[in-house]
Amino acid sequence: MRVTSTLLNRNYLEGLGMIAKNKFMSEKRAYTGQKFTRASEDPLQAAKAMKVRQALHDTEIYTQNLKTAMSIYETAESAIHPFSERIQDTYKTLVAAAHGTMTEDEDNIFASQLDNFAHEMVATMNLAFADRKIFGGVNDTTPAFAINSSRQVTYNGVPINTYQDPSLFPESWPSFSDIGTGMKLLDDGSGRVDPQTALQMTFNGSEILGCGVGYPLYSFRFETGAPGSKTHQIQNGAEYNLTLTYDGVKRDVSFKATKNDDYESMQEGIDRAFGSGNIMLVPIEGDDGTGSGLIKTGFTIQTKGELDEFSVTNANTAPGTAQLEFDKAYRYSNNLIQLILDAADCVRENGYGDVNGDKKFVARIADVIFKAQAPLSMAITRIGNMQQYVEFQQSRVENNKYSLKDQQNELECTPLEEEITRQKVLETSYNMSLQLSAKVIPMSIFNFI
Repeated sequence: MRVTSTLLNRNYLEGLGMIAKNKFMSEKRAYTGQKFTRASEDPLQAAKAMKVRQALHDTEIYTQNLKTAMSIYETAESAIHPFSERIQDTYKTLVAAAHGTMTEDEDNIFASQLDNFAHEMVATMNLAFADRKIFGGVNDTTPAFAINSSRQVTYNGVPINTYQDPSLFPESWPSFSDIGTGMKLLDDGSGRVDPQTALQMTFNGSEILGCGVGYPLYSFRFETGAPGSKTHQIQNGAEYNLTLTYDGVKRDVSFKATKNDDYESMQEGIDRAFGSGNIMLVPIEGDDGTGSGLIKTGFTIQTKGELDEFSVTNANTAPGTAQLEFDKAYRYSNNLIQLILDAADCVRENGYGDVNGDKKFVARIADVIFKAQAPLSMAITRIGNMQQYVEFQQSRVENNKYSLKDQQNELECTPLEEEITRQKVLETSYNMSLQLSAKVIPMSIFNFI
């Protein structure tokens, strides 16, 4: 086969062009440090690199979400932690109001202090951070807590005593952020995020400070005998018939007192009839009138349901029949702010007109407020645990970021030493090809002229 000069020239120029192209690409990789600058240069590696870049982008979002969450948790904890001190102040104020001989003006001063405490707590629970109402659930538009004209605390527009379950309040469920743990929705069709798959960013304020009403408190006193007298108590050795109507169920219970003021026997009989923990007796002590000490002159009853009837009759024919009369029934709010407002009203109204016009009821509500700190303490502990969880997730995301950057370097970055060596080899090949052209390409007639 005859090899023409045209074919020889074309093949040589194609080879030289290929060497020049490879030399240029190597120089570009060496100068930029990138294996490719366009996807068309290496489609397979580019597709892998795009996935890594997307993962890095998501990781940056997760990092920012975790930082925001940590700031929200720190703000929430610093906001509600002082509430414990406010509760202590409230308790001291109520104790002073209940046990002191105060004028009406002094009572109003105490009540005003309590009102200020309540309004301070409302303002704190309406804090916002990063356009989120921290304690408003998913409500980001209106204040979560308010005190209406009837001195009722409302949560997201609903009186706080309405529901026992905090999840029933509108927009009360928390908002969440994706932190790379596979965020998905619940399977119940509610459209809410599964809390196990994302990070909580806001809180249900009604859960933190309590909602609904607690056990009804019924206060009873003996009808027979003057207050403080020996006949004004359960008698040792006497048998009694106890009649109760609880949650619509009426039952008779018999018990025998083993000593004066024996409420243990009565409590045991009630527990047998209605179950332990449903009806609880709390004795009230008073002077026996002889200066020899205190006797139990009555008791309060806490229940988990409605108590419509409670009477005790001495089964003996001897005098001293102990008939109990209803004196006061009241359901305490489970919400700390509402309790403080109620306590202020209690102080203003001289103990809601309790027995003998004294302020025993003020003292009782002080005890209720002191004991109502449990949900708040649990919330503070839970927020602290969530901060630790965020720290763990920050460490995980940071480690994941380092791993992704290593993958990105492997896919996109060229090893500089190898690339410079390749560049020198290609440059030498290119120069040799240029020198070879004088031998390969035939000289034209013009070379001889």
